[in-house]
Amino acid sequence: MKHYLDLVNIQTKQRRKQSRMTRLCIILAVFLVTAIFGMADMEIRSQMIQAVQTDGSWHAAFLVNEEQGTLLGARPEVERIARYGALNYRLEDGYQIEGIETGICGFDKEFQQMIPDAEASEGSFPETAGGIVVNENVSARLGAGVGDPIYLTTPRGDVKQYRITGIAENTELTAKLDAFCIFLNTDGFSELETGETGASKEMLYYVQFRKYCNIQKAIDEICGQFGLEPEQVRRNEKVLMLMFQSRDSYLMRLYLTAAVLAALVVIAGTFMITASMNSNIARRTEFFGMMRCLGATGKQIARFVRKEAFSWCKSAIPAGATAGVLVVWALCGMLRY
Repeated sequence: MKHYLDLVNIQTKQRRKQSRMTRLCIILAVFLVTAIFGMADMEIRSQMIQAVQTDGSWHAAFLVNEEQGTLLGARPEVERIARYGALNYRLEDGYQIEGIETGICGFDKEFQQMIPDAEASEGSFPETAGGIVVNENVSARLGAGVGDPIYLTTPRGDVKQYRITGIAENTELTAKLDAFCIFLNTDGFSELETGETGASKEMLYYVQFRKYCNIQKAIDEICGQFGLEPEQVRRNEKVLMLMFQSRDSYLMRLYLTAAVLAALVVIAGTFMITASMNSNIARRTEFFGMMRCLGATGKQIARFVRKEAFSWCKSAIPAGATAGVLVVWALCGMLRY
């Protein structure tokens, strides 16, 4: 033995049973923490995927005019922005195709990246004001396909001709109502809306913020900058909740509950390891007392304890983390297949 710290290896060999028990406790503690938080992360990711598919990846929408929309898009927190407007949402305003009430949506191409339901499953998004995307109900009931002309009758009796550039799948609402729905780009929508009302209305600007920014703070600043009322702002609460960016009181209680449960798991693991180390406290006190009698200082005793703990952790922590990862992978495979 060339150094007093070599006693760590000698002591470990002499007390193999106690060392194995301590390592086992560390492995179990790390395994529990890894498995529990791994499953929690898996659930959050699956819920986020589902939320994006059903509600979209946008974070907030603001009812502003074109000038304010330009300023909004220039903000550094904004990653993606798209305009959106709708006509005949309740299917009672007189916009008809072949005598059937038709909902009309107009938006920028970037809107498709935030709302999966807005994507064309066949064909493409219209590049000009004369192009149109129809939903599956229109295509199936009228036998219309990409490239065919289609005629929209307005409440004033005007007939507008468009050419189909794409076909989109039915949304949950249009499938339930068996309704017609068409998508225009913002130029085509503005022409149609202005022609009917005589003036263009404010449009909703859907915003997807950059990662790691404080979304609620950004929304408050935007509302203060443009003087927006609460009813002029929409939030994608489900997505914000899964990003831990929601201020909803109910969700804040859920966050608090999750934090308390996480702390309890960590504390339980710590107590498990501590109990294992304290089970032989009398013998360890005697050993350290003997070292002090031989001239060891307090710092040397502390270094000895740290090296002993490291000798346990360098094998136990990777083993526990690996076991936890394997269990999470196995559970993910079960849920997938």
